[in-house]
Amino acid sequence: MHNRHWLPSWLLVISIALVACGQTPPADNKSLSLKPQAEALYQQCESLKTGSADVQALTRDIESLKSAEVKMRIQVAERLAHGCDQRAVTPLTRMLKDDKDPLARAAAAKALGQLGDSEAIDPLLEAIDDSDWQVRAQVGRALCSFQVHRASYDVLNRLVNPLNTPLGDERDLFARCQGLLVINQLHDVNFSRKAVQILLGFLDLDKPAMREIAVATMYELKKTRNGPHELNGLLKQSLIPTFRIKAAQWLGRLAIEDGREALVEAAAHDRDLAVRDAATAALAQLNAVDNK
Repeated sequence: MHNRHWLPSWLLVISIALVACGQTPPADNKSLSLKPQAEALYQQCESLKTGSADVQALTRDIESLKSAEVKMRIQVAERLAHGCDQRAVTPLTRMLKDDKDPLARAAAAKALGQLGDSEAIDPLLEAIDDSDWQVRAQVGRALCSFQVHRASYDVLNRLVNPLNTPLGDERDLFARCQGLLVINQLHDVNFSRKAVQILLGFLDLDKPAMREIAVATMYELKKTRNGPHELNGLLKQSLIPTFRIKAAQWLGRLAIEDGREALVEAAAHDRDLAVRDAATAALAQLNAVDNK
């Protein structure tokens, strides 16, 4: 079953009142609650129809994507996604590229991710560079839902960690952290370790508001498919003591019981005293949880 919300939960909270008035969130709104969430990959259509008994209804929906009301365009995009009709891909792709409202472009990205037509991958890859953080966050989830190497690679290396592109404001970090979380939902684990390392780096950002986003993302990482395993792996395998220290700290802070064996080993035998101390403290946190 597809998620019946016409926007992801974090985007709905931010925008519901504004969308009702046909408005978009102001760029300088500092009251937005930017808390990344570990969302599942989209369950894509098992197959796409190439014909429909109700061609008129499909035609009306496609025409409604040109509505002056952004709420209408978003609702129609959702309806087209659930219709699993291949003929919706092209108009939704145009909406992703050309719509002036970022919430509508985000809805188009979501719909294309749900439809699952491979022809949408290239337009979604282009949309990684969208000027709006809400669109970029949604594009990451849509692309990873295809579970193909080139899409996941670009989410990691263009959305989450784009070369020669400095980190922007809190909204930019939010989009990157959403990408980090969805990468850790992939069956292909080749991208997860690097994503977690990038997140551990975000914990050291100078700006308190940005560190808060990074910390919130760490708590969500526990809910992902690969995150706990990657923290465990970093503690056991990383050659960089700082990563081993942070991995140990968060295995304890997140109460990841599967990390106990690695923590015991690190506490006793890691060559770096700071790592041994961090592992010992993390074990104490695990034991405190067990004793409650």
